[in-house]
Parts: sequence; C-alpha cells; structure tokens
Amino acid sequence: MELEKEVRYSINKEQMDLIIKETSPLKEKSEMLDITCGYEGFNSYAKYKYICRIRLKGNKKTLEVKNYKNDCECVEQHIELSKVSDGVNYLKLIGMTPYLYLKRDREVRKYKDLKIFIDEFDILGDFVEIEYQDSNDVINELNEFLELIKITEEPKKMYGDLVKEKLENDNNFKIEFEQELNNILKEY
Repeated sequence: MELEKEVRYSINKEQMDLIIKETSPLKEKSEMLDITCGYEGFNSYAKYKYICRIRLKGNKKTLEVKNYKNDCECVEQHIELSKVSDGVNYLKLIGMTPYLYLKRDREVRKYKDLKIFIDEFDILGDFVEIEYQDSNDVINELNEFLELIKITEEPKKMYGDLVKEKLENDNNFKIEFEQELNNILKEY
C-alpha cells in the first residue's frame, strides 16, 4: 500500500500551457473513467473516510479503495478486473451503489520531485492535482510550482465534493449527471 499526498487547484488555459512548458512528461494523455460506489452515496466518504471506485484507464480496469487520513493524504490499494461491470457488481453485492462518475483526460508530468496531473473533466473543467509524497522539500517545491504557474487561490476540495456541490445547486446539471451515470453503467 502506498501513501498518497495530494492537493488540487482549478486552472485556466494559460496556466495549463505554463504547466506543460515548465514540467517534463511522465505519461501521455489518456482517457479515464472512475465510477465511485458507497453505502450512503456522497455521505459515504464523510462517514467512513474511504472510497471504493472502479477505474477504467485505457484497457486497464481496476477496483480501488482509497482510505483517507485527511483530505490530502490517503492509502490506496487496487486489484485488476477483467470487466468494469465485475467491479460494479461486486460492490453492489456488498450493498454499495454507484453515485459518482468522473470522466477526464489525464496527463501526468513531473516538476522536481512533484507528480503533476493535468485533469480535463467533461463536467468540472480543468484542474491540476499535485502529488508530493516523493518530495524531500515539499513546502519549497510546492510553493515554487504554484508561483511559477501563477496559482494564487486556495486548494480545491476533492473532485467528488465539487460534483456534489454542483448536484445540490444546479438542477440541470443534476439531470444531465444522472442520465450520464446511467448511460455509463449500461455501457460498461
């Protein structure tokens, strides 16, 4: 099991271009789909401090559990699946239901000892997620990167929390989101 330490920020096109200019590539851009399941929908994380998700990345399918120590640190473990529906059905069998999907294009880059993930979501917009568990100088590297990319805002909540807020405050978004989640569950 690996401890992940991460923080995320929304970014604009100019900041995305700066990230690409100032970092080196680790993994090419790829499409990703996450389907998150829980016992109590969006309240699952708040109550249990972990999430279970099925991730489709290219041809690789995994069932993942992320156990959060706080909003920035988690321990993650995963197993490979032969089909997305196997993971969904397994979690349904133990009483969990799918409540969240995240579709994105993700590119992985590096800045010093930081892993930089550029996430372009179909429903949330563009973000940068910064993993810093491998850095021996986190404060300086993180501050240097944020200054270089001209990020001055506070870190954003986890992606699921951002979707939850939109679902609670925008009925049109809620209708579209629920239709797309149902389509995804039928397709995979």
